[in-house]
Amino acid sequence: MATVLRIAAVSYLDTIPFLYGIEHALEVRAELSLSDFPASIEEFRTRKADIALVPAHVVPSLDGARIVTDYCLGAPSPVLVEALAACEPDAAILRYFTAEEAPLAPLLAAGHPFAYAVWVARAETDPALVEALQHALTHGLEHTYEAVVAAGYADRPYDAYAYLTQADPLFDEQKSRALRKLWAAGLKTAPRANPG
Repeated sequence: MATVLRIAAVSYLDTIPFLYGIEHALEVRAELSLSDFPASIEEFRTRKADIALVPAHVVPSLDGARIVTDYCLGAPSPVLVEALAACEPDAAILRYFTAEEAPLAPLLAAGHPFAYAVWVARAETDPALVEALQHALTHGLEHTYEAVVAAGYADRPYDAYAYLTQADPLFDEQKSRALRKLWAAGLKTAPRANPG
């Protein structure tokens, strides 16, 4: 029997390239559950998802979670964070986080590139499935324009493609250090139940 990869993610403009990659290039069978961050967190906690995209600051509270893939939802600086907040509500991860909220405020104020959400899996998740997801996410980012068109964002009154190409989806060492700093400070609060 083939293994089915269960993935929980959020459906925002920010995730369009990732979702496109999962839907068009994932080389394993997958069940993709799209909702908001509280649901994504809950699906991972209750083992209904093998891999989930979750807010970065809750990772320490998720039993057995480890960050996987080289990708995240991120921004290179608070300047972009302010630009994201000015977009149409469904165009920004900042529907969920604002610069004033305690978990992110110290890093935003310091001007560091930061990962707002990361892909997590359990230690027992098959590495081949994680690698397949990595390839699918890469494919999605390489086809961002196609993802924008397929998701119906090409006719919006703002430039969704430009917005996405200004984001910083690589989970690099600088973002990893920033997260470790956040976790070390004990800022592990749960996200709001209502992101609206």
